[in-house]
Amino acid sequence: MKKLMTVFIIVLVLLAGGMTALVVLLNPNDFRGYLAQQIEKRSGYQLALEGDLRWHVWPQLSVIAGQMSLTAPGAKKSIISAQNMRLDVELWPLLSHQLKVKQVSLKGARINLIPESQPKTPKNLPTVSKEEVDSDHASTSNWKLGIDKVQLMDSLLIWQKEDEAQINVRNVNLDLVQNENKQVKISLLSQINRDQRDLTVSLKAAVDLHQYPQKWDADIQQLSYQLQGADLPVNGIKGTMTLQAQYDKPSEKLTFNQLNFSANNNHFIGNAEAILSSIPTYLIRLRAQNINLDEILGWTPLKKDNTKNQSTSAVTVPTPVIATTTDNNEDLSQNLQVLRDFNTDFLLNIDQISYQGIKVKNIKLALKNHQGRLSLNPLSGELFEGNFLLNATADLTKKKMQMTLNPTLKNIDLKSLLQGLSLSPLISGKASLKGIFSGHGLNLQAFMTQWKGDAKIVMQPVQFNGVNIQQLIEQTVAKNMHVANVEKIYKPYTDIQKLESDLKLNAGKLEINHLKADSHFVSIKGKGIFNLPEQQSNMNLNVRLLQGFKGQADWIKTLQDIDVPLHIYGPWAHLQYRIDVQSLLNKNLKGQFQKKLNHWFKERLNESR
Repeated sequence: MKKLMTVFIIVLVLLAGGMTALVVLLNPNDFRGYLAQQIEKRSGYQLALEGDLRWHVWPQLSVIAGQMSLTAPGAKKSIISAQNMRLDVELWPLLSHQLKVKQVSLKGARINLIPESQPKTPKNLPTVSKEEVDSDHASTSNWKLGIDKVQLMDSLLIWQKEDEAQINVRNVNLDLVQNENKQVKISLLSQINRDQRDLTVSLKAAVDLHQYPQKWDADIQQLSYQLQGADLPVNGIKGTMTLQAQYDKPSEKLTFNQLNFSANNNHFIGNAEAILSSIPTYLIRLRAQNINLDEILGWTPLKKDNTKNQSTSAVTVPTPVIATTTDNNEDLSQNLQVLRDFNTDFLLNIDQISYQGIKVKNIKLALKNHQGRLSLNPLSGELFEGNFLLNATADLTKKKMQMTLNPTLKNIDLKSLLQGLSLSPLISGKASLKGIFSGHGLNLQAFMTQWKGDAKIVMQPVQFNGVNIQQLIEQTVAKNMHVANVEKIYKPYTDIQKLESDLKLNAGKLEINHLKADSHFVSIKGKGIFNLPEQQSNMNLNVRLLQGFKGQADWIKTLQDIDVPLHIYGPWAHLQYRIDVQSLLNKNLKGQFQKKLNHWFKERLNESR
């Protein structure tokens, strides 16, 4: 045992001595020129290393360099720079003049993907083939270079397109591991900051580059993200994604298959395709079963006792207040102008969407974008016990976005619809509508204040809440004429079997024209206007009673032969009315007196003959 230990110690001493001798005999600065020359001849990029290179033996044999930079040919700024660089090398290949780099490590690197760092290739520059480069290397250097792994730690990536704001990708931690078959394993963790929002991304992927640059394949095994910040839910939006990607350079086609991603526990599957020509074209097909927008957007449930000014609220991080003269719709239009730069064909099928207790089923969406000209043809689904179909167009090629909507609604439950829009349930029943509307802006506020359009609506049956027109007239007449046997039970609504009307929307004012409503008790005609932002009504109706109180047959017949003017006005939650019954009755009484007087004169005239 003692001899074995002695032999082991002797071997360790020889290894340590050999390594020390090798490190002493080999000057790492001999690699400097070779590294720069190798990189420049293979890629055209210039590697600059400042200061002396030095060995670092423990725990890994490494070459330590000071400040480094890598610059593209003709570029004004370096594409990569770092305060220090470490090359982990293998010991034994050094004996045969092979610089086998196990890992290149950069800490605190700065990566500039900006216009100033892009290569500027001179015209008529002669190309150098790979064979010529390899031959030149063999004649000018006795060293061979191989790199297995690249590591970035706590680095910064700055990305910017021409005339656009910079995007900073911070805390970049990247591992690239390549084998002899040009298969690369990627591990990435980074954070993106923009517009008071933070996006944290974690990625694990495998990329096959054995046919690069003509073709490559990627397997995104795991991509996790979390988006937090201004105008987002307090807990942010987070999820995962997996997919298979392929790129074919001759056709400029990028394909995504087996796409599976989630956002706050909402899952989508599908595939996508991109043609990366001068004007890119994107084809996207997605499908989902149950989507809960409350979870994605962070909305809080509506309370049952919401008042007139109720509005859908959400637990979100507020945006900092910044003085501006541009309204929200103009901001939105500016943000959407990016759609001018590409074409899109998007299909989406969802079994059910939940939002604030509202469930929309069997949603089908087909959206096309041709460089800022959008067409929705159609968006359809089942909503509030009925169904809807919406065709729409939007033009983003001008300064202000112009939209046109062609909705078709069938048998939609009105009470549920009004509650879903945070409006007082003034009307309940089933409604069908067909119309055309146009305007600027995409939100409900814009629709109720800026949009214009016309529609035809049919409701059957329908109930007007807050007022009983029949009993209103009966009780008013009974009070003025001291009529008995009037129904004492007051029902706070009017039942209508069928209602038809023409609608005209103009900047928040909804005009009701050619209104016609019939039931067993009343027949109504008239017109009016609703102020949607203020939830105010102003209706002028002509009502004819078809059935009335018991007794007083003459008066009942009188009411059934005349149109009673009824003015309904005020806030939707507290409607008021006015009926000028006295002048109406006096007018009819005068007519009846005149009729009886004429009859008396006729009788007297006949007697005198």
